[in-house]
Amino acid sequence: MELISNDSVNTRTQSDMVSFPMLPDHVPCGGLLDTVTINQLPAEPTVSPEWQPCQTSALPTLIIKEQPKQRGMRFRYKCEGRSAGSILGESSNDQTKTLPSIQLLNCEAIRDVHVSVCLVWKDSPHRVHPHSLVGKDCHDGICEVVLHPNDGETEHCFSNLGIQCVRKKEIESSVKARLNLGIDPYNAGMWRHHEEVDLNVVRLCFQAWYMSLAAQRMTIGPVLSEPVYDKKSTNTSELKICRMNKEFGHCEGGEELYILCDKVQKEDIKVVFF
Repeated sequence: MELISNDSVNTRTQSDMVSFPMLPDHVPCGGLLDTVTINQLPAEPTVSPEWQPCQTSALPTLIIKEQPKQRGMRFRYKCEGRSAGSILGESSNDQTKTLPSIQLLNCEAIRDVHVSVCLVWKDSPHRVHPHSLVGKDCHDGICEVVLHPNDGETEHCFSNLGIQCVRKKEIESSVKARLNLGIDPYNAGMWRHHEEVDLNVVRLCFQAWYMSLAAQRMTIGPVLSEPVYDKKSTNTSELKICRMNKEFGHCEGGEELYILCDKVQKEDIKVVFF
């Protein structure tokens, strides 16, 4: 572009260059201006197609594929026998029954993975719970299975898994027996006020271990489930409407409605009409 005084403007363009005016110190005002040519910027260098980002192998991981159903399970005492039922999966309903399940990720090259399940407190530090797991593959209050990921066995459903509760005077002995076997996923140890443990709620704690190529014991987890509440407890049971005299009413109000419920906590309930 050439700028000539203030009288006329002539424009000249080219496909590969752009011109801007530059005023030297010796050119008087109003004189003819020289032009300076600025070439286009070179394109940014491209990354060689042979370059690859650094790949890091993912670590073996354990996840809960199906959480246990939080309510509806009744904890049984030892004197009641083994008819404790099974912990169901969270998506269970009257038509379809599911089970708690886990899945191993990034373990395809491992031959044997030992998976164990124990019961711990609902809240941190998740100490060992005095209640026990009973049923298939259970011993000493825990459940143990062996999976073979290199053969495609990376998932497992825990069937026929029940919760056996203890009486208050058995809490301390039950916890000590579990700790003596080395069952303490969070290294929380013994709590001197063991009677403060909530006997109406537990969590399932999943752990796994395998032997590395260097003959080292490698651990996976622990992984906590959602809380599982005892059905027979008023404080943790699922509220159920047993009977009601009507299911609709007039918007103006003035009608009496009776709702009979099971496991009602008078200090912790709210009724909403909509």
